[in-house]
Amino acid sequence: MNLDLARILNDAGIEDVESAEKYLIEQLKLLQKNGKLKLGEDCNLSGISLELRVQQLFADSGFSIHPGRNRKEDFVVEAPCDSQLEDRIVIEVKSSSSPNPKIDDLRQLDDWVFDLSGEEEARKHGLGGGLDVWAMAHHGMFTSKKRHPTPHKGLMVFNGSIGTPFHERKSAILHPNHIEFAEKRNFCVISIADLPSVLSLGPEQAWQVFHETVGEYRAI
Repeated sequence: MNLDLARILNDAGIEDVESAEKYLIEQLKLLQKNGKLKLGEDCNLSGISLELRVQQLFADSGFSIHPGRNRKEDFVVEAPCDSQLEDRIVIEVKSSSSPNPKIDDLRQLDDWVFDLSGEEEARKHGLGGGLDVWAMAHHGMFTSKKRHPTPHKGLMVFNGSIGTPFHERKSAILHPNHIEFAEKRNFCVISIADLPSVLSLGPEQAWQVFHETVGEYRAI
């Protein structure tokens, strides 16, 4: 088995671990897409399996979703063609044996939104040519001149506690100490348990739900 794998990597011209990892992950994705590998039940998914499930759900619902930057955000989703809410969505997919994502997980999503939205420029200049004191005072979130050059909405899809059936889980995803952090950054945090039902509403309505949710999404 190891010799066969070594031969495959050699034939592909791969000689280092990082390239081998990337190659093998892409092969796993292709096998899953072609129906050769199964993902399993949503409540058990983590890592690549959970990412593939999220990507599959968005694509099957008619969204244009593509992988994010290398070793940064997991996905970026484009706005539906006729939507008035044009801000693209940055997706971070997380799983844990804990029922709640860590604050570091939320901060990581904040970093990706910060980068892609051009917030550093907004904080420095207000995007209007010259310093914008109002933008600087409010960290670029409220500027009297213009918005960020490429504003994005942060979306975290979370699965935890892994292996626990959805009906046995606590209703709240966010730890009480982390709610304010998510709300201030206009994040939408949603459980993988609720994601399929939101996406079943269709691209326009689902897009609106994601953008209008500030903090944790709660099914009615």
